[in-house]
Amino acid sequence: MIIVLCRHIFVYCFYLVVCYSCFAIAPIQSDEVTERFNRVIFKTADADPSDISFLEHISKNGNQLEQSTLCKLSFKSLRSGRKRTFSQAREYDYLFEIARSRPSVYFDHFGDIIDLYNATENNYHKLKLTSLLGTIGEQAREALPIIRQIVRDHTDPTKDSFLYARAVESRILISSSKEGVGELHEMANSENPQRRWMAAEILANLTLPINDSNPILKRLLADTDARVRVFAANASWRLRRISKVHAVDLLISEMNHPGKATPRRTPDFGEWVPSQKIIALKFISDIGELTNRQANELCQFFVKEDDFALHQLLYKLLLRLAPEPRHLSKRLEDMLSGVKPGSGKDYGTALASKLADNN
Repeated sequence: MIIVLCRHIFVYCFYLVVCYSCFAIAPIQSDEVTERFNRVIFKTADADPSDISFLEHISKNGNQLEQSTLCKLSFKSLRSGRKRTFSQAREYDYLFEIARSRPSVYFDHFGDIIDLYNATENNYHKLKLTSLLGTIGEQAREALPIIRQIVRDHTDPTKDSFLYARAVESRILISSSKEGVGELHEMANSENPQRRWMAAEILANLTLPINDSNPILKRLLADTDARVRVFAANASWRLRRISKVHAVDLLISEMNHPGKATPRRTPDFGEWVPSQKIIALKFISDIGELTNRQANELCQFFVKEDDFALHQLLYKLLLRLAPEPRHLSKRLEDMLSGVKPGSGKDYGTALASKLADNN
């Protein structure tokens, strides 16, 4: 009898401790997230790196309470309407990471997303919020009506297509491909090249099988617009329709023969869009593999192109992916010997030195 009584007392005390811990620790966690968030968002440039790292960790690996708190703070800050582009980028970074790591957090925040979307006149915010719903995925079904409305409101193919494309993509992701596929086919057949390359981008981003994707990709790979072909090559290898080697060959070919491409600035959003050569290099970096022949072919762009951003990206890519560093180092030295000074020669020479040191 005494043993049974002691056992009941122990269990009772254990539950008391657990309950106390939940009520005592939770506010501390929530308060710490709030304090660090305020320091990062409102101090911006001189924010403490430890605060930045803490919030990044919470957005990816925090518990339910911490991530919910970070969600609330981010939406509250975005609703304030202050023009703080730097910090607003951080807020969206937090929201997207939480959507990827624990979408269930948003069960309590769909109203925040929809209210902010309806309240803002800023296309940047509309674009981000639409993409956020797609990132949340199937658990964002409550928001499907507003996604459908965005698609209906932006069907004019003569206008910029960023918001329309993000809405179509989100509609496919939220509905598990039950909706939005028809609009994707229309984008791939549009007279507006921007809609066509964004159709290829959507295909590359989707983790769900789409009916008739092979004919779409085949058509986009043969498109008259260089940017469309670059995005189609990326989508083709991501969907495992072609090998990585074939995809890199296609992308290098587009860098050599750029042809006609859509404008680099989008009128609706005023955002600078990189050239198809920069985009192609980024996709090659994502593929993460090069043959010796491909590495040698890419070296020529240190000489052929007068583009600092391209040279910087090419330096990083070849430093990471060169299959035979010593051979490529010698190739670069020979290639750059008679080249006039500039960013191409500077980055190429630095790369040759680094590759030689790696042996």
